[in-house]
Amino acid sequence: MKNLRYLYIVLLSVVFACDPLEDTYDELDEAFPESTQGFIATQDYTLLSEDYGTIASALNARGTVADSALADFVESNEALNASVSLSDFMPSILDGMFPQLNDGNAVVVNYNLYNADGEDFAGYNNAVTYTLDGADYATAGGSNAVLQVLSSEATPSSVIPAILESNIQDPAEGQFALARFDYVASVSEVPLPDPVFKLVDGDDISGFTTVDITMESAEYEVLVTETQSVRGDDWIDSFGTLEYYYGANSFFENFDGRIDDTSGSSNNRKNWIADNSLDDDIFDGSADYAEDSMRVEARFNEGIARYLSIAYPDALAADEIVYNVTFDVWYGNNGGGVSYTRSFIIDESATGDVNLDSDFQGIYFEFDGDEWEEVDNTYYLSSEDYNSMGDPGRFDNFSSSAPADAYLPSFLSQTYPFAVEGEELVVVYKFFNGSVVTIPEKYTFTNGEWTGLLISEVDEQYIKGEGQWNLDPTIVFTMTSDDYQIIVDAVAPDFPDLLNSFGTAEDLYGADSFFENFDIRTTSKEGQEMYEGLSTSEAEALAISQVGVGLEVLMGIKFSDQAPQVSGIDVFAEITSATYDGQDGFLFTKLQCVDVGVWEVVEGPVVP
Repeated sequence: MKNLRYLYIVLLSVVFACDPLEDTYDELDEAFPESTQGFIATQDYTLLSEDYGTIASALNARGTVADSALADFVESNEALNASVSLSDFMPSILDGMFPQLNDGNAVVVNYNLYNADGEDFAGYNNAVTYTLDGADYATAGGSNAVLQVLSSEATPSSVIPAILESNIQDPAEGQFALARFDYVASVSEVPLPDPVFKLVDGDDISGFTTVDITMESAEYEVLVTETQSVRGDDWIDSFGTLEYYYGANSFFENFDGRIDDTSGSSNNRKNWIADNSLDDDIFDGSADYAEDSMRVEARFNEGIARYLSIAYPDALAADEIVYNVTFDVWYGNNGGGVSYTRSFIIDESATGDVNLDSDFQGIYFEFDGDEWEEVDNTYYLSSEDYNSMGDPGRFDNFSSSAPADAYLPSFLSQTYPFAVEGEELVVVYKFFNGSVVTIPEKYTFTNGEWTGLLISEVDEQYIKGEGQWNLDPTIVFTMTSDDYQIIVDAVAPDFPDLLNSFGTAEDLYGADSFFENFDIRTTSKEGQEMYEGLSTSEAEALAISQVGVGLEVLMGIKFSDQAPQVSGIDVFAEITSATYDGQDGFLFTKLQCVDVGVWEVVEGPVVP
């Protein structure tokens, strides 16, 4: 940081005729007529530990719980944050430090600013947190619904916006939401358990979707094949169409309900079990024929439940379905054939669990006024991320003993191996400092490394006027795409012929939001009356002058409610803008607020 700074006072006698500091400026001009070439010398001062302590004491003196918490933050971190304005405390500090300085002197104060709760991070800090539940995963369908995860087959960006729309009522434009969910790379690699079905017996199935099934030859054959595969050929009759465990018969398309046959035929369940020495206790301990019949009926239900498990292996993925199964039973010559319809649902208590190793992740979305869009260039650390870094994985957070800056640069290098110079990323992580807090921090890829900016060094200039120290209200910024587009949109209604076909550039002032510059080539001004008859040098000068007019338009829109003075200090704006005249360049322009929302160029545009 330089030890000497300067404050522009060019054209003071003209522009600042009403400036209460005019006499002081004149005196300083006389004191420094040549050495500063028209500038006022300004001192630098960096806040010390005792200064942060002074601010903390002043906060504590306010007596509120919130201010006490802010005081603890300021003193322990030796930094300010968005809730602590230096201008509330600096005037009294400067009075005590520089009693000898008179009106017109300026001090640039350097201090530490905690960035995570600044305006750039307001969306993250005010985000609504929404954790997906079973009903939400069900909207993903298939195995994702069963496993209750998102995956490459049902991605967060494709599933979550509709979920947020259904669950967050009346969001304001610009509202952030942190959606948290379990994630696996691919559900196709996770085997699902076979669903287990049960007969509906007093279960509440209101609202269930119905599936109607009539068992025919193919359906009974499923059980014949199953019994033969699991229990062996001894359970199958000589025709290969009847099995004696459930009693399914694919040829006659029914269940065989015969228990024994008094005529001596072996073609019944008891005789077949005895003749083939089959290990089945269906009749063991039965008291009488009535109990035998009940056990056989139960075996029919067991068979249908097993058929459903085989025929509908993905049934777990379809929630709240009742299967109405119609089937026939042959009871022999005495009982004849009877048709039944019984209802089955998934038996969740009997269905096996999945040993699923999922990762608990989070993604930020922003409401754009119509729908939820994923926030770009943001990374929310997941449970797996913390685990991959070692010590932070114990509690899935960083702490004073495991600080973020000791782990995140390396982690980001591995996660983004193809990062390019200047790439920026907001990393959101958990930090424990007595309680767990969520911190958004901007990381920038510079010189081959990721560098965080949680606490940065900033400065503010204070000017003494009318015996008081006041924050210099000068607005300083470099134009972005949005700024150029503001000018384009302002030109559009009155000069539509001067816009390009994309609506991103205009030729009156030369603003171009796509290329983020002013086009000051005279060839782009052809057809405009103001350029007719001018020499090349005159046209070039006019094109640059028009940039200044465009900036007056920009400031009038962007700072439409700005007052001309703040605490008796005139308000200026210092703007850096990019240009193109066949080559890339820059212009510096200084403007003054001359009325509420009205701005005039007082210097430039000039090459800085």
